[in-house]
Amino acid sequence: MDAALANRAPIRLANFAARVLGSSKALVPGSDRLRRLGQALLAHDPDTEREVFFQDEDASPRAAALRALELHGIVRDEATVAVTCFGPLVYTKGGETFDQVARHAARGEVSALTLPQLREARIPALAARVTVIENQTPFLDYVDAVIKAGSAGRELVILGRGQANWAVVTLLRMIGRTKARVRYAGDLDRSGVLIMRSLARRSAASLEPSCMDVATHLRFVSRGRPLERDEASRLRVLLAGADPREVCHDLLVEIDRTGTWIEQEAFHEALVAELEHDPSDPSSPL
Repeated sequence: MDAALANRAPIRLANFAARVLGSSKALVPGSDRLRRLGQALLAHDPDTEREVFFQDEDASPRAAALRALELHGIVRDEATVAVTCFGPLVYTKGGETFDQVARHAARGEVSALTLPQLREARIPALAARVTVIENQTPFLDYVDAVIKAGSAGRELVILGRGQANWAVVTLLRMIGRTKARVRYAGDLDRSGVLIMRSLARRSAASLEPSCMDVATHLRFVSRGRPLERDEASRLRVLLAGADPREVCHDLLVEIDRTGTWIEQEAFHEALVAELEHDPSDPSSPL
């Protein structure tokens, strides 16, 4: 468990087992030992427990144990860990330049990059604005709007897909070294805020919330849904021990006051329409 907590980079499960336990077969998928390791992380590390369960409080014990390992970079198959993105991304690796994402974007096509492709890669420079969008439908709609506006060469759009996997984290670490501005847009609820904060911690990127504020919440509150009793309690517990200086603290206070949370899918179309109306505006929504 100590080795898992100390792990700072993605590693295959078999390699982790070999390094820590002396045998690549010591943590076979589905084994009791692997399950107990995940459960130990959940039971003894509060940060792991919080990040596993804040998005899915009803996760099965097996799914939660596997998620705990993935959070610490211990994955079964790195080739399946990928980030979906669109825009003028060019990176170098081993003396070669890879521009397939940018070339596909010029054709109006979204790309996927796997974790092995991103490992040890570097982005020499990135002049484009970077936007991370939590959910898939808003991501795809936003990409369509960027294409329609003729801005495919000026903005890199990344799908966070909820609690971000290690490919998303790795790409954001690469972007962070370029000092590019990174905006984050997600659900207007406790989980959406915690997902953004978690991604900022894991990637060391300076994420700026986009349309995750009190004004946006009030504008679309009629499209929201009432907080369930358990979720309202979790939010109040979070706020009771919160630092008011934390990002999106005011939004969480407003959600508590109105008793309403809003899915990104419920209001993103209105924001995309505004983007299409004035695509040249650098402060455009989303």
